[in-house]
Amino acid sequence: RYTGKGCVSGTSVESTLAHLYGYATGYYTYLYAKVFAAQIWDETLSKDPLSREAGQVIRNLLLAPGGSVIPRDILKSVLKGPPSLNAFLKEIGLPGESFKTKLAMESCFKW
Repeated sequence: RYTGKGCVSGTSVESTLAHLYGYATGYYTYLYAKVFAAQIWDETLSKDPLSREAGQVIRNLLLAPGGSVIPRDILKSVLKGPPSLNAFLKEIGLPGESFKTKLAMESCFKW
């Protein structure tokens, strides 16, 4: 119905590639969010995540603006520099940022 291609009788949509169209965009958006979350954790929360200071950063800089501020500007106010893959790579057990990953980050984020 959505792709113009029907399923073979007796099979399900999950057994085709059509279900990946929307999934892929959602998955990569999820990965970008993980990169930001890892960097915020590493820079702001990792030393003492339950401290009043850490809570104030989350409350005042991330949550308080709500929808009144462009998300990129909210991230700029929280991050201590441009987005970096370092914290995310460390979190998933891969070596630090290489030239290739740095280039990928620069092409994805207009900082």
